[in-house]
Amino acid sequence: MDYDIFKICKNALPDLLKNDQEGNSKYIFVVDVFSVAEMLLTCGYGVIFIENDQQLREITTIFNSNYWSSNSIVIGCCTKNVNDTIGNSLGSRAYISTGWKIYNNKKEYYSLNTDDLKPIVERFVNSLNINTPTLVYDSVTGLINPKETGYREVAEYVIQKYDIVIIDDEPRKRKSGRVYEPFTPDSNNATLIGELNNSTRHYRNEVFEYIITLAPKATFTKECIPFINGVYNLKEQKLEEYNNNMYFSYCLPHNYSQDALSNEVSGKIADDFFFNIACDDYAVYTLLLDIIAYCFIEGNPWQKTFFIYGTGGNGKGVFFELLSKIFGKDKVEFKTWEELGKPQGRLSIMDKMVVLCNDINDTYVKEPQALKTLTSCEPQTVAELRETRLGEKWG
Repeated sequence: MDYDIFKICKNALPDLLKNDQEGNSKYIFVVDVFSVAEMLLTCGYGVIFIENDQQLREITTIFNSNYWSSNSIVIGCCTKNVNDTIGNSLGSRAYISTGWKIYNNKKEYYSLNTDDLKPIVERFVNSLNINTPTLVYDSVTGLINPKETGYREVAEYVIQKYDIVIIDDEPRKRKSGRVYEPFTPDSNNATLIGELNNSTRHYRNEVFEYIITLAPKATFTKECIPFINGVYNLKEQKLEEYNNNMYFSYCLPHNYSQDALSNEVSGKIADDFFFNIACDDYAVYTLLLDIIAYCFIEGNPWQKTFFIYGTGGNGKGVFFELLSKIFGKDKVEFKTWEELGKPQGRLSIMDKMVVLCNDINDTYVKEPQALKTLTSCEPQTVAELRETRLGEKWG
């Protein structure tokens, strides 16, 4: 083409942000496919076309320097990194980071068949007309004005922006990829302080109740193990791609390799390591592998607790270090028996894959029922100091 589509989009952006728009021009799509950008422009939508880091920097500079006074809504349809960068530059303004859903995992196809994409974009925009909350912004700070915006509108905005869902009756927000972390009253409080201008704790608490009521329900993906490079399906016994219907509380910080154990070098290293700390006892060797495999499964139905004992220097600590390496330190928690017997002590095991209790000595659990409910993955009472008690599942 003999025209610079990036320059056209860039020059039009200040007007889109400063003046109220009518019709399709209200929706500014951020895309990285030239043919899609052309199609959106011909349909009257606002468009930002980005295909390299330099262009991304130029666009974020405009976002950072222009006061946003229009009714425009920016919709991120690029890669996660680009969408996140755009979102960070926009701050609390109207931004939807899930525009990539228009491609329905067929981005290459729609880039070649943009006519087929048009009705999908129309349906996406129509859903925004129904669901996009009406927010009132403070003219000085640019933050949402809680005095003129209802609880429900703010809750719907937060649900959309942070991709909040309800899993096992608890709110969770998307952390990265398909990993969802707990969205607690404290995280709600911190989020809303950054979104609202001079809000009260009562207002933020009310919004949280609305979030719990309005957020869509989801379930954790069963019988699958999430890796960096895909999801291992235990039933199909193969690696699959992530899709938007998957939900996990963790992702193993490693790539899956089907040839790792059969490889002459890596397989021998693994076998030698486990037999070494098992003192060549095959029963102990298989038990150690069982422990690791058991921890892989989210919501594991077998309800087991493992006790590893022996004199000092027999490899227990090395095995614990291996567990931390496999699951990542943020998913492993070291506790004492005494701590697990108290609601405050159980708080930090929320969302952990592995809980390790070392050096039991003569300290006993003051609430024996807690160990039983932990093992059976039943709801636990946890509490922060000076805060309300919460119900939480572990397992």
